Amino acid sequence: MKRDLDMLRTIMLKIETSNKAVHLTDLTDNRADRPTILFHVQLLNDAKFIDCRMLNVVNNNGDCIINRLTSAGCDYLDSVRNDSVWDKVKERLVSIGGSASLSVIKMIADGVIAANISGLITH
Repeated sequence: MKRDLDMLRTIMLKIETSNKAVHLTDLTDNRADRPTILFHVQLLNDAKFIDCRMLNVVNNNGDCIINRLTSAGCDYLDSVRNDSVWDKVKERLVSIGGSASLSVIKMIADGVIAANISGLITH
């Protein structure tokens, strides 16, 4: 299964806005099936972006309870939260082949934000 960067971002945004633990069913939408969403939650867990407990997960089936974003998850989400920043990140990703590690994506987003701040300071 291929990683979908938009889906990772969407899942993190949903977790951030929740006032309680998030279950897999809270993350379902019309974009993806349950195994695809679970795969992406597992990726976020692997990256230590979420505090998550996997329940009976076998072959992308099962459930999970997501307690919260971690500090690293908050940092990443802060970098990619803004839609215009995210669009610029995706444009830059296309120029380098369409994909990169999450740390590189965060670095690109931070660069876009820094350029925006620099533009504000010089005006």
